[in-house]
Amino acid sequence: MSIVDTSKIYEVRGYELDSLGHLNNAVYFNYLEASRWDFFHNIGVFKKGRDNRDKFGLYLIVVENNIKYLNELILFEKVYIKTEYSCSGIYVLANSYFIRESDNKKIAKANVKLVFINKDRVVCNIPNEIYEIIEGEIIR
Repeated sequence: MSIVDTSKIYEVRGYELDSLGHLNNAVYFNYLEASRWDFFHNIGVFKKGRDNRDKFGLYLIVVENNIKYLNELILFEKVYIKTEYSCSGIYVLANSYFIRESDNKKIAKANVKLVFINKDRVVCNIPNEIYEIIEGEIIR
């Protein structure tokens, strides 16, 4: 079991375009990052304030990012990201689709692998509370 998030809609802005008038490929990563922060904040993992550690004193970091571009986005088009989160060992997996709001067409597919680390930058297990929220049960 996993949890799906689709809460945020993004509108392509002029300064995000490449020389061909498409959404620049790097901006997709920005949208993914913003979406992830919102998701983990909304499920209660991150505190408000300047400290970006989660409530367990850990940091959630990206260790692998992969995007496959399927179609283009242009100025003022709106897109939402549908992400399915799951856990596999020490990894939180985020499998996302960028979907154009006007026609529900898939624009890009992204796979992101994340881990939790402590202040000494040592990889840690996924906290049970987060695992339970994402997977719906504690197996470990």
